Amino acid sequence: MFAESKIVNMSGDMEEWVAMISQYAYQALKDRVDIDFACSNHAFFSATDPVTLSLYIKNVQTLMIKIYEINTLNYYQSHHKEPDTTINLDGLSPMHEKIVTYDHPPFLRNLETFTFSEINKPGIFVIDFIGNGKNSRALIRKGKLFFTERIGPQGHEFKIFDETHRIKTNAVIKFEGYEFKPDNKGIITIPYTTKPVYQQVIIQDNYFCSFSGFDHLSEEYVLKVGFYVDRESLLSGMTSKVLIRPHLMLNNQPISTLILKDVNLSIESTDTYGVSTTKVIPNFDLFEDQESMYEFRVPENLSRIHFALSANIKNISRNKVEKLLDNTEFDLNGIDQTDIFESLLLNHEDNTYTLEVLGKNGEPRIHRSVDIILKHKYFRDRISVNLQTDNNGCIQLGPLDNIEWIKASCTDNQPYTWNLVRSNVFYPQTINGYAQDSIQIPYISPDNQPPLVSLFEKRGTGWYSDCRHAITCQQGYIQINGLSPGNYDLFIKPKILISQFVLMMGFAIKIFWWVSTGH
Repeated sequence: MFAESKIVNMSGDMEEWVAMISQYAYQALKDRVDIDFACSNHAFFSATDPVTLSLYIKNVQTLMIKIYEINTLNYYQSHHKEPDTTINLDGLSPMHEKIVTYDHPPFLRNLETFTFSEINKPGIFVIDFIGNGKNSRALIRKGKLFFTERIGPQGHEFKIFDETHRIKTNAVIKFEGYEFKPDNKGIITIPYTTKPVYQQVIIQDNYFCSFSGFDHLSEEYVLKVGFYVDRESLLSGMTSKVLIRPHLMLNNQPISTLILKDVNLSIESTDTYGVSTTKVIPNFDLFEDQESMYEFRVPENLSRIHFALSANIKNISRNKVEKLLDNTEFDLNGIDQTDIFESLLLNHEDNTYTLEVLGKNGEPRIHRSVDIILKHKYFRDRISVNLQTDNNGCIQLGPLDNIEWIKASCTDNQPYTWNLVRSNVFYPQTINGYAQDSIQIPYISPDNQPPLVSLFEKRGTGWYSDCRHAITCQQGYIQINGLSPGNYDLFIKPKILISQFVLMMGFAIKIFWWVSTGH
């Protein structure tokens, strides 16, 4: 191999290298024909880039070069796939051809670079290099069209861009004999289908086409409603309020609730004797920027109240009106249906937990024995204690740091269980931003101390540089300023965020959860 390398590069004493190989290998090396592409060639060219190719040529006296232009629209419509170097060119005339002659020795493997000024527009081209019985082929992709997609109320909404991320306001999308054109904002809307499928499409801008695809979804609506009632206001004969916040989802994407028709609110109340009454409020008003509110009178002996919000919506793809519904219910005064005459309540105020034992009328139950079980996050075994209420019917439990849940019961009553909710921050999987912009990430610190934070720039699979100089912590936020485009990993102890994303002219922050374990 060493000798052959020296011979084909005509380097050093040729007689010395020839003596190192057999006569048969010498003859085979002399007869070998090379038309090989260099590894430095580009895999893709922008629409304005000059097309150049480098090849290693050996033992070729006459090299014929033929350039073919592929009709991308016809090819995609016929084959439904991207072309490759095995494409059949029978019957296709070259758009340009030329012959290059060489007088190099048959042993010399020479690097030649070719520039193709004839390829001066977007498209897909095939270049054949033919010489001394050997054929090498290159498939040139010059330019690219792609789209961004969002879920809209009328269908899939697309915007077409070229390889330089410039929007193409005249581009169209074609599939199955249909052509979808953009509106005056450059948005192409494709209606939903009744048969969801991955749809292959052709993106066309004038004569140039690219091949792509998307998940063609059906038109699926879901109504999710949040109902809130202050339970302490549900007193017999008094007036209470219910707050309603609807969320309309189309294929898991939020859309405006203003397209809902015939909105009705239903309130069903059930008393302790099992008698139910229902009130329907027709044409109930919904708002985009605030909750809807309705006042109602609380019935006597109320044990359960049920709220339901229903509405109609036109399903365009199915050409029918669908009814959407969401509901919830609240149980109360359950103690009236039992022989229990006291209840346990857990209060949290000023970072202190207090357990109260109250009678049915709210009177404190003093000197009551209470069995308490606590679960510490760092220990497998549970903590069991027996405590007694004071003269106010209370048991002071303190801050309960690192306690996950607490269970309490009086001697003759059912147990009550509370999962202790701590302040928390829910981070998105990916945080994207533009270079040099300021990024704010919230954090919660029980002791009002700034968190321990590390920020590293990532290149490839490893970290490249420490970027903690870009971090400041103030007013409950981690601020990151002055980063260059790239990928970054942000470590926040005791929590970390995980994700990775790359943006042109922007940056993404990758955050991980950092979980502590007890010993």
